[in-house]
Amino acid sequence: MTSDQLNNQSISRLATNKFGGLYLLLTGQRLKQGQGMEKKPIKTFEDLYVWTRAIELVQQVYLLTQGDKLSQDLGLCDQLRRASISISTNIAVGFERYSRREYINFLKIAKGSTAAVRSLLKVALEVGYIEQAECEELYNSAVKLSRMLAIQIQALNKSL
Repeated sequence: MTSDQLNNQSISRLATNKFGGLYLLLTGQRLKQGQGMEKKPIKTFEDLYVWTRAIELVQQVYLLTQGDKLSQDLGLCDQLRRASISISTNIAVGFERYSRREYINFLKIAKGSTAAVRSLLKVALEVGYIEQAECEELYNSAVKLSRMLAIQIQALNKSL
């Protein structure tokens, strides 16, 4: 199973963070029928699967914003980059906080930033800076990331 083939059920199996002995179940590995996912202890935010996906989105956004039309609109280009960076940064900052509630709040901010990325992508599409296919690819990545954050928030809330 690749990371792009994750559905809500498999994403919901992503345990969340260092608090209470919970672990993130790493994905992106091919699993055999009936085989469980490998557990890896979460020691730093870099161990979080959701953070690595957020970094991938940042990379995609930077590649997109180097295009001729979009790069000339400095305001939109900068705002799109900042929104994408905000996702991974808030995941990292929240993870380093001392309480679960603070971590959840930062995850909520990161989730909000996924909405900002989606909105800005639609603006770039509507004004003709990017093509439909480019928009859809990044838009779908942001939606998946938003779902992962929502499920992580939900799991953390249940463990309070």
